[in-house]
Amino acid sequence: MTSKKWVIYVLVDPRNEVVRYVGYSYRLSRRIVEHLYEKNERTHKANWIRTLRTLGMIPQHRVIDSGYGESGRWAAERYWIFYYRSIGANLTNGTDGGDGAPGHIKSDETRAKLSAAFKGKPRPREVIVRAMETKRARGGQTSKQLAALQLISQGNIGRKRSAETLHRMAEVRIGKPGHPHTPESRRKMSRARKGKPKSAETRAKMAAAAKSRYAQEGQSMFQPSAGRN
Repeated sequence: MTSKKWVIYVLVDPRNEVVRYVGYSYRLSRRIVEHLYEKNERTHKANWIRTLRTLGMIPQHRVIDSGYGESGRWAAERYWIFYYRSIGANLTNGTDGGDGAPGHIKSDETRAKLSAAFKGKPRPREVIVRAMETKRARGGQTSKQLAALQLISQGNIGRKRSAETLHRMAEVRIGKPGHPHTPESRRKMSRARKGKPKSAETRAKMAAAAKSRYAQEGQSMFQPSAGRN
């Protein structure tokens, strides 16, 4: 049985030629008409189209990809949504494509299908550059990790912490820049290191530090006191 041909299309704002929506269809003409007459839909896309129609305009549409097979269609839709978002397009899509919601955990089989669909398909240079910039800005963290940290941070604004919580937070920061080790921590670290052989480089650094310290102490001992003959 021959699979049906699908197309990936974009809806473009006629006021500024900006892509606002990425979709797929097996019957494009019918799908475009459906977009124009979705009266009861309350989505970002539907609101945008209604705004255009009150101005006497309708969105333009362009086909950007096509093919056969459900897995290929799914992967292509996700790819083009990712592409336009990565170059800064303010899409009205409610999901990342592929009939799935953002954050949906894909099965191993689905991941394999996506990998096969994308294999050999070159990524536009602007997508690569933007992905690298985003990763650097995040400090290597994923978007999910950043979102979770942001939610935690927002939830803690103005919240009073108990003495126990403050004590635990202080313990976590010990040893980090601006938070020196406590005397007890220093003793524990000393006991842990006791008896362990030191490398030649470590011994050399310790010797140089000791010489510098003794030299400074010796100079202060032999410097004449103020008012002394």
